[in-house]
Amino acid sequence: MSLSKQAYRFGMWGVVALGLPGLFVAFLGIRGSIPLPLGIAGGFAFVVCALLGALVGLQARRQLQLQREKENYSTMLIILASQLKIQDDAVLQRIAGKGGPAGEAAEMVLQGRRETEDRRRESVERRTVNGISTPNPSEVADEISD
Repeated sequence: MSLSKQAYRFGMWGVVALGLPGLFVAFLGIRGSIPLPLGIAGGFAFVVCALLGALVGLQARRQLQLQREKENYSTMLIILASQLKIQDDAVLQRIAGKGGPAGEAAEMVLQGRRETEDRRRESVERRTVNGISTPNPSEVADEISD
């Protein structure tokens, strides 16, 4: 489960803010206003909170980096798919068989072609009424232009 960037930032600064009273207590302990062991405990609490804040900050940075990498990978796949769409199915099958990002993009193109063909087939089936086929105007125009 990934938290949003704002949640990590809030958590990081929240933990650091919880440690600030510990820093104040440590300062008072050094000055002698309160007993030294209490000042040491306050300093320890501040250090623990600062370290926890740093860990949460590092986790936020790692999460943001993973999100950017995922977006860049998706963009790369789209670019590859747009370049591969001019290839025929045999070449795309061969590329998809090799795997990797190019194989994933080739599989996306093949899946898109299958879905387009399925929609085209369903459209033809819906136009057929009682065994009488009503022609699609774009198909008629394609046949005339050939």
